[in-house]
Amino acid sequence: MTGLKQAGRWYAAGRALDDPEISPAFADLTGLAPAIVFIGLRDILLPDARRVRELGAAAGVPVELHEYPGMPHNWIMKKIPEARRATDELVVFLHTAAAQTLR
Repeated sequence: MTGLKQAGRWYAAGRALDDPEISPAFADLTGLAPAIVFIGLRDILLPDARRVRELGAAAGVPVELHEYPGMPHNWIMKKIPEARRATDELVVFLHTAAAQTLR
């Protein structure tokens, strides 16, 4: 756990860990476009992903949360069937959002 905390500090580069620009789990989502989040059920950031969905609901911003069983952090970057499925879901989401924007 010590290494993970250090990785968070490196990522934040001196900024507060609850800075919304460091973690969207602390952001005000009011006025943002719909969002999509992919998370593995074995990812340490799962509670943060669920919080982003809740923040979206509170702000009236649709946040699609796709939870993948058995997946760890960064699984979507691997060449595995689950990552391909998530990528396909992302493409559909983006096409749908673009079509709604053009109306």
